[in-house]
Amino acid sequence: MLIDEHILFDIIHRSLPGSERSGGYVKYANNVMTLYRNSFSNTEKARTGPEAWMYYAYDLDVFPVENVDLENQKALAKELSAIVEKVNGIVDLVAEFDM
Repeated sequence: MLIDEHILFDIIHRSLPGSERSGGYVKYANNVMTLYRNSFSNTEKARTGPEAWMYYAYDLDVFPVENVDLENQKALAKELSAIVEKVNGIVDLVAEFDM
């Protein structure tokens, strides 16, 4: 069963102590995050293949808004992955760094 995007975003916000939410944005760890429904979402294609992530139900975009280092970004990626996995979500990280 798919969690409503507003509920999922609220779960993310409440799980990040000290985060600030304003409309469709959450600010945390010198980053701003947005969550939106993936217009290419396809349950069948999301199950297998090397590009399955392209068909997941949601995209969570994270952008630094202040000075951040690579360790900060890796720690945030791990936090976000853990939050989504707690609600039985699947996470694929698409980033300019390797975990």
